[in-house]
Amino acid sequence: MAAVAEWEAEHGALTEEELAFADAKLDAWSADDLDEKRARVAGVACARSGLPDVIDAAVVVGALTRDDLVVTSDAKDLEQIAVSLGKRLKIHRI
Repeated sequence: MAAVAEWEAEHGALTEEELAFADAKLDAWSADDLDEKRARVAGVACARSGLPDVIDAAVVVGALTRDDLVVTSDAKDLEQIAVSLGKRLKIHRI
């Protein structure tokens, strides 16, 4: 659970509930290659949302494509990107 350790180093210890959720979900995570096509789609999402973070946009586009749940401590920008695309993102806040 290196991702959890990394998050805790930056944000502080997770609660027992958050740790249980992360433990149950982290085995199912996936990462997309940010190839040219995905980068262009993420760029369009940035332009529509008015936000500059192409990585946030790529996360949103990937999650919307797969109907994934996004686990984050900073949902505001992700939600704004999804709304700009006319979609609703499934988010679990930690």
